Amino acid sequence: MDKITFSTYTYARVCVMRSKLIKPIEYERLAKMRLMEMTQYLQEHEYKEEIDKLGLEYSGVELLENALRKNLVKVFNRLKTISNASTQVLIMQYLKRMDVWNVKTIIRGRYAKKSKEDIIKMLLPAGTLNSHDLNLLVRHESVKKILQSLKFINYSYLERGYEFYKKNNSLALIENLLDMHYYNDLLQFSRSLPEQGRVLKQFLEIEVDFLNIKNLIKSRALEIDLGEFMIYPGSRLQLKELVKLKDTSSLIKILKKSCYGRMLGSTLEAYHKKKDLAQIELEMDKFMYKKILDTPNIFPLSTDTILLYMFGKEIEIRNLLMLAKAKQMRMPESFIKENLIAG
Repeated sequence: MDKITFSTYTYARVCVMRSKLIKPIEYERLAKMRLMEMTQYLQEHEYKEEIDKLGLEYSGVELLENALRKNLVKVFNRLKTISNASTQVLIMQYLKRMDVWNVKTIIRGRYAKKSKEDIIKMLLPAGTLNSHDLNLLVRHESVKKILQSLKFINYSYLERGYEFYKKNNSLALIENLLDMHYYNDLLQFSRSLPEQGRVLKQFLEIEVDFLNIKNLIKSRALEIDLGEFMIYPGSRLQLKELVKLKDTSSLIKILKKSCYGRMLGSTLEAYHKKKDLAQIELEMDKFMYKKILDTPNIFPLSTDTILLYMFGKEIEIRNLLMLAKAKQMRMPESFIKENLIAG
């Protein structure tokens, strides 16, 4: 692909937006607030429009959850409108992850027998699938019909995932095939970019590695074929060797010697004892967040700026959703601080 042009106007707007992301010190203040105080704080800052509008219909955690989701969609759509055509191509490639997230949410909702209304509330129409497209998918009663109706991926690619679902009553392989399609497509796109694509390629490779580590661990626990759950392109791990390992102990031993061993070492040991994957996922998220903060903007007038902002905005929304849930459940401040993805 030819060089993506990135206007000074877009650069200036994104820099302002990035400066308004919640800072680590602000999370410390939010952790000490009650739910109502947190809502008021966000209402006085970047989430005023959504909280004001939805405050007539919702309250408490439900108000915050809906406001945060709508804000994320608004912000990503705004990025498209302030960008030129070539930058929009990159934004839409990145935002295909929202399509994958939405499809997973819909099939999980159908699997759990949730109502159409409840599923729709959880969706984020910020990718290539708009609200109308997503509403049409939600109308389908079966997982198979949903998969067959997808526009961005052929059902033949997902068919073995559906067969696995029928046999094992598990959506795991369908979800992994969706991830594989997304990352393979985006990695191929990033390699077509010139030097500008460095940040995108670097972050994708780390995300692929982390997804593979999680799949390796989950696969061993389920005692299923590891090869079905791996995303080979882009990975810096020796996957062909790792998939041959017969037990979790051997897997953890090798992972501790990998390039991520220092970061995940103690967490992997804790998983071996408690079988809790959530802590590993949290450490991975924290690593990614720190990577975002530490990444120098080598090419200021380039796509690096917009990509780093999108990464950061996603993490902000996840942090605020966690804070809201934790406060609803009256979790101690120590729990909140441990689970914040912040520097």
